[in-house]
Amino acid sequence: MSLDAFTMDDERKDKTKISKLMDKKGSKDDRFLDMSFNQDAEANKQIRLKMTAFFICLCPEFLGCLTRFFNVPQSEEQLEKEAVSSNVPTKAVTAAPSASSTSTAGNKTSAGPPQPVGTLAIDCDMHGVEVILVEDSMHPESTQALILSFNVTAASHPNEQTKDTKMNVAVENLTIFSSFYQTNRRNEVTYQVLTPVRIEALVNMNTERKTTEAVLKMSAMDIKMSPSIIRLLSAVSAEFSKSSATGETSSVSQKIVKLRKWPNYFDSKPIDHRKYWFFAAPIAQEAVEAEEDVTQEEKSRTDSMIGKENAKVDIERISFTLEAGTGAIPVPLIFLDMLINAEAHDWSSAMRVSSGISLQMSYYNESVSVWEPVIEPVENEKGEYERWKLAMTMKSRNKQDSSDTSPQTEVKIEADKMLNVTVTKSLLSLLNKLSEVFATAAKQITPTQTRHLPGISPFVVLNETGIAVKVLDTETIRVSENGEAVDATHGDFIDVFLKNKKSNIEDRRLSIEQEEVTGDLKFELADTVRETKIGRAEKRIIHLPKVSEGGHKWLIVAETTIENNRRLVTLNSHVKFTNHLSYAVEIYSKRDTTLDLFGTLEHGETIPLAVPLLFSPSGDIYLKPVDDKYEVSFESLCWYNFEHNRRQAVRCEADSTDGSFSGIYIDSVVHEEKIPDGADDQTISIYHVHLYPPLEFHNNLPFDINIELPEQKVLSAGTSTILNVVAGSPVKAWLNYLGEKYVLEMPVPEVKKDVEVVALNTETGSDELLLGLHWTSEYGDQKVYLYAPFWLVNNTEKMLRHVNDDAVQHAPNENPIILPFPAVDLSKKKKARVRIENESEWSDEFPLDTVGNAARITCKGAHNDFDLTVDIKLCQSGLTKIVTFAPFYLVSNLSKNPMEIREEGQKKWVDVPAETCVGIWPEERKKRKLMCVRYKEEPDAESLLFPITENYETLCHMDGDSIGVEVSVSTGESSVAIHLSPFTPGMCPVQVMNNLTVPVTFGQKGHKKTSVAPNELAHFSWASIIDAKILEVDVGDWHFEDKLDQNRFGDLQVDKNVRRFCYYSNFLIGRQRVLLFTPDVDIAKAAYGSWETDIVDMQAEISLQGFGLSVVDNIVGREIIYMAISSSDILWEEEIKKGRFKPLAVKYMQALEEKYQAHLITPNDDYESIEGFEVNVNRMILKKKKGKEVRIRRIFEQGLWASYGKSAQRTRLHAKINHIQVDNQLDACIFPRVLSVVPPPKSVIVDNTPKPFIELSLLQRQPEFSSIAEIEYAHVLIQEFAVQVDQGLINALLLLISGEVARKPYGKEMFDEDIKICHVTLSETASTYRSQRPKSFYNDLHISPIMMHLSFSQGGTSGDAAASGASMPIQSEMINVLLRSVGVTLTELQDVVFKLAYFERKCVFYSPEQLNGEIVSHYAKQFIKQVYVLVLGLDIIGNPFGLVRDLSAGVEDLFYQPFQGAIQGPEEFAAGVALGVQSMFGHAVGGAAGAVGRITGTVGKGVAALTFDDDYMKKRQEDLNRKPQSFGEGMARGLKGLGMGVVGGITGVVTKPIEGAKQEGGFGFVKGVGKGLIGVVTRPVSGVVDFASGTMNSVRAVAGTNREAGPLRPPRVLRADKIVRPYSSSDAYGFKVFKDTDRGELAETDEFVTYASISDKIVLIITDRRIILSKRTDMMGVWQTEWGTEYCKIKEPEFIPNGVKILLKEKKKGFLGIGSSEGKIITFQNAEKIHPKLAAAYKKATLA
Repeated sequence: MSLDAFTMDDERKDKTKISKLMDKKGSKDDRFLDMSFNQDAEANKQIRLKMTAFFICLCPEFLGCLTRFFNVPQSEEQLEKEAVSSNVPTKAVTAAPSASSTSTAGNKTSAGPPQPVGTLAIDCDMHGVEVILVEDSMHPESTQALILSFNVTAASHPNEQTKDTKMNVAVENLTIFSSFYQTNRRNEVTYQVLTPVRIEALVNMNTERKTTEAVLKMSAMDIKMSPSIIRLLSAVSAEFSKSSATGETSSVSQKIVKLRKWPNYFDSKPIDHRKYWFFAAPIAQEAVEAEEDVTQEEKSRTDSMIGKENAKVDIERISFTLEAGTGAIPVPLIFLDMLINAEAHDWSSAMRVSSGISLQMSYYNESVSVWEPVIEPVENEKGEYERWKLAMTMKSRNKQDSSDTSPQTEVKIEADKMLNVTVTKSLLSLLNKLSEVFATAAKQITPTQTRHLPGISPFVVLNETGIAVKVLDTETIRVSENGEAVDATHGDFIDVFLKNKKSNIEDRRLSIEQEEVTGDLKFELADTVRETKIGRAEKRIIHLPKVSEGGHKWLIVAETTIENNRRLVTLNSHVKFTNHLSYAVEIYSKRDTTLDLFGTLEHGETIPLAVPLLFSPSGDIYLKPVDDKYEVSFESLCWYNFEHNRRQAVRCEADSTDGSFSGIYIDSVVHEEKIPDGADDQTISIYHVHLYPPLEFHNNLPFDINIELPEQKVLSAGTSTILNVVAGSPVKAWLNYLGEKYVLEMPVPEVKKDVEVVALNTETGSDELLLGLHWTSEYGDQKVYLYAPFWLVNNTEKMLRHVNDDAVQHAPNENPIILPFPAVDLSKKKKARVRIENESEWSDEFPLDTVGNAARITCKGAHNDFDLTVDIKLCQSGLTKIVTFAPFYLVSNLSKNPMEIREEGQKKWVDVPAETCVGIWPEERKKRKLMCVRYKEEPDAESLLFPITENYETLCHMDGDSIGVEVSVSTGESSVAIHLSPFTPGMCPVQVMNNLTVPVTFGQKGHKKTSVAPNELAHFSWASIIDAKILEVDVGDWHFEDKLDQNRFGDLQVDKNVRRFCYYSNFLIGRQRVLLFTPDVDIAKAAYGSWETDIVDMQAEISLQGFGLSVVDNIVGREIIYMAISSSDILWEEEIKKGRFKPLAVKYMQALEEKYQAHLITPNDDYESIEGFEVNVNRMILKKKKGKEVRIRRIFEQGLWASYGKSAQRTRLHAKINHIQVDNQLDACIFPRVLSVVPPPKSVIVDNTPKPFIELSLLQRQPEFSSIAEIEYAHVLIQEFAVQVDQGLINALLLLISGEVARKPYGKEMFDEDIKICHVTLSETASTYRSQRPKSFYNDLHISPIMMHLSFSQGGTSGDAAASGASMPIQSEMINVLLRSVGVTLTELQDVVFKLAYFERKCVFYSPEQLNGEIVSHYAKQFIKQVYVLVLGLDIIGNPFGLVRDLSAGVEDLFYQPFQGAIQGPEEFAAGVALGVQSMFGHAVGGAAGAVGRITGTVGKGVAALTFDDDYMKKRQEDLNRKPQSFGEGMARGLKGLGMGVVGGITGVVTKPIEGAKQEGGFGFVKGVGKGLIGVVTRPVSGVVDFASGTMNSVRAVAGTNREAGPLRPPRVLRADKIVRPYSSSDAYGFKVFKDTDRGELAETDEFVTYASISDKIVLIITDRRIILSKRTDMMGVWQTEWGTEYCKIKEPEFIPNGVKILLKEKKKGFLGIGSSEGKIITFQNAEKIHPKLAAAYKKATLA
């Protein structure tokens, strides 16, 4: 068979210019396809296939049209039908064919004579296949395309004699590249996305032995990705989606929705058996037994037929590179490299797969041109590095063995080493840059053009000094071909080249030792030659041999920056100017009396000042606006006395005819940067001067203000204007408020406070209006904001009156109105009252400062109480708070028909229009309030009464065919939302299905009963919503009650004299709950979804040793924090079921561990008694009471563990994070642990098992026949933890992300967003509830309480803030302003405990958004309240602890200690239910929790906080931070602490009163006596507690016995070059000793090189200047220099095996000539590694 041609054309001439979509590539004569087939008598087949080269062209527009062609839009009727039927499952009865029919069919086929099995020989050849994805088919000559090409060959040759078949399939030259679509332009530019890869599969099959051997080989695979590819792909997908979109015929019909009727809905109907799957339950027992014997025989036959199968995968490596860069030079930036190996066996029977993947990832740090690790290599015991490995194994159930019940597939993923990820500041800015580049590419925006640098060399030099400069050749750098010097004229770019090329870059990406690209640059300038190193992005100072008349040495700055991945070296002066004014400015230098122009500075431009003019005698710089009417500035800026952040205004007079001053002011701000110069930490300052307008005035009031001085203009709300004023100039403005004109007159102050209150006065002399001014220069220029502290919003639709000493009227349509400050003093608490005009009295006072804490307030009226919700939000400026008043009770109508609602006992109906929300004001004063509702179209059909003060969701019945309304009430402390939804099928509380032979009678308890005949079903709805919602059922003699909230299954006896059982099953079909009665147990089980048939198909287990994240600021050169999820301590577990273990209580663990340690020293095989049991450690057996023996094991849990199981109906997930900790790695931090787990008190934990930090257990059922997921069990348990932060850490982190986060000053857009908040209507607030996503059923959901200890300190240095010269942002300004405006200062917080109540929901329907919203607001609201009360000490409305869930019940305390929480794994839970142990739930967990939840209390720090004595607490903290290293030392310290406490306590009685009197006089004396007396009791106790914990700290303990978390690892070493290298634990330890030696004196002068351990107390430290032996003193555990010498005093070190010999140049004279020393011989471990480093350090020091 052959095919000559096969083509596809696009005939639409107007839509595309590419018509050939598929064709041959070669000559016309080639056949497209040749195929031959023949077969001989032995059935040996032979196939040959050959295809010529061809291409397929994919145009997105064409593909989109095809898609649209095959899509048929649905009509509205179809959509509506679908919506209704989706609730009722429609699975045919044949879903489960009976077991017998399948197995008989299986037997029939094996009869008959055997067919001859022939061999198969194949030859296949496909060459040059090309798939082309085109971007724009309209412009084929210029469009880009993505091209995939490959060749395939396949051959299979059977060997008759050996019965082997060798098969060989290869895909060659598989490659993807992007280029032009036109073939003749393809050589212009190609970008390889996938470099050519060869994939080859070799298979050898033996038909006799049924064995298969396979090998899959793949060459190295390199994938590259760059913004251009992203742009191409997104253009393609945009084109595709545009052309595939169906043209919407959008005629929005404004027809009025008729109310839907459901006639005769509650009548009984016959059961249609075909509609429900459970009636088709298989009933076939007898047939199976007869065939047992056949299957046995078959089984033995099939077993023998299967041979061994093996497959191996060989992949050289896979690497992925992210590139960026312009045009022809793509620059690799992120590189991920993976090695993969895998093996598989016996896939036809019981498959086993084992595979491993190891990976490493680096990023390119441009500023120092090296690759730095992101995913770090792992350091092994020898100190060598290897990749991080992940191993995966997979087993599957044996298909041949019917008795194998293991899961279908079982996957295990393990990593036994920690995965460490390092994030540096450079990486953050790289990711930031990349995300911008890729995002703009995805939006198909052409990137902005940066300035184009000429040439292609890696270095470019630019001279901007104003001096003539020549660039010369050096050893490392070539300037010109012939080596002559090149003139660098002012403003020209000069290419310079590196002489030595670097080695192959690919291999360098992952190497441990990285080298920088550097060179030496030589200049000839000002009659002298200077040399400087270039390479990393930094600034260097070059001194010139010239002195100005003012006595200043000339200097220039060489600054290296990176532009388009090339290094640009710019030569500048040390002063730059930037213009932020709206007009251009000329800059002058003054020499004698003449002015020389530096240059003209346009808006937004930066220029360096020319060096010769800058070094003028006086250093004065003058400014002048370019406009001719202004003169040169009166004052000058003199750079001699520049200081950091110094502000100075200069004025430029204008020529005015009438003599009045009408000049212009320019404000200047100096930014100073200190550049290191020379060796001894000397610095030279360089300056950057910014020119700003003098003052920007912002109106942050919600109405216009009128400015009179310095000029007349109207400033509308939210806008700003520039005022031409300086300190002392008058400003005058006026505004209208409540019909009065208020005037603000003030001079601009010299000292500008952050926040101040100003008074506006009236002409009539009535009270002044107090508003706020906020002065800020955070963004450089001076701004001032005029604002009101509060905006009030009235959403109640009633006239309100507010009081703040004088009453303010507030109509519902005037939003927002402002409320001024109550007093000039900011710290005065701001409170208000409100009343409803003419209807109520004043409410109680409520605070206005508690942002985010919505609350309920009540205004008492004559007839009823008006409940309001007050919600306080913060504007984005942080200055103004928006206070919103709304009705407390909100009713929202979710239907498309209008409704009306009224209260019980009232006549008046309140309208609730369709799809809106209204507020209601109940008259009833009792706690329980009732309502009823009706549709406007059917005024007679009123619903039942329903309460609005408790949480529930149920159908509320109405007479008539509209059935009723679903009422859902959610109550909270701050509001009650009542949602009314129209009836849809599934809303009825239950559908009763009677499959018995007798009738079933049912009804609500205490109400009328109805009955349903055999084989009929009927819907039921509650007769009363106010009474208990309990369904009573009677069948014959049997009586049953059910709340209809949970799935149940049980049996019933119809006639109590006859032992015959029927069954009932309560389950969900979609949202409809069904109660089924049937005589057949299989039907009932099938309906209930029984557990026995639910076998796990897939099981996966992931266990990772841990995960570490190290955050490094590599610009400053220090590690900031290290976070780790790590493994637990040692655990002892007992076996409870075959293969399932559970931990023992801690007291047993301790005893067992002691026995185990003893056993390691002296092994024995005896039973020894522990804690009432007997144990044999040798055999790992524990004898319990009554001689029961269980196996035990000693393990530790991995840091991250998760197990996932999936069966036909259920998903199980069980996950644990065992231990998590975040360490502060800065040198002088107050709190070394940022986040740590707080262990429970010793007394409690001894009897409990240790708990992981976070545990999650989830069991979800997705029944085959229902569209609704049922979450049967979901519990999350989080242990108690502590967060401790100091200011130093915050500053370090702010510095790390500074520059990465774009912040904008508060302006008009943000103001408009704030105003929007004020115009939110009620219907919008309630609409957040409506969710389109389907709801799920939550049977048991519980998230544990959260108990958190918070500490904050304002201390803690961030290290070398001074050296970098940048000023630190001390807290963000907004937080400061916010706290100041509340009148609070944030001080030290020591261990403030937050207790957030648990979140629990049972038997409810929720959509994901609803649930998320509830969980977040549940915890957030409590947290905010507790912050106000505990941290800031403010008053709030409501109880900070406890929650209101039900308005008639009041506050509940939903808290228990987290370590007392119980959580079950999904398996345990499932087993419990399967056994019918219903009692396990319900009240057991809740009850226990309630009882124990009241036992709270922590020892330790709480006691120290009692002694109100700061010194004691501080000393205590310092002592505790120095951890003891040895047992003796720990004891010594503990005793010292105890003594200190007792003595201190007793002396405190005497000294405290005296101190108090000194500080505060008589009252202080009394306070002091109190403090002293408390101190007597608590100080010694505190000492004793510390001593106890101190001694315990010294003993390494088993799991569960708490210990203060130690450091995870010493901080990483960052050397002087600040390159981040993979973490080395030995270096880090040495570095720590180096920093601790002599209390850090050594670290101040020397640089650490390396170290060697001599013994555990003596360490050899090698620095860049000297060699030192540091010794650790026993008693106090500090490191001190024992012996040391500088390199210049010794001869070159001699290396001996295992050590070094050091000879002094001059003998050291001993005392009286005794013990004179020539030097030392030092021996230490791994000397061969230390020798070269010592030699290099010695050489460097002595040569210099």
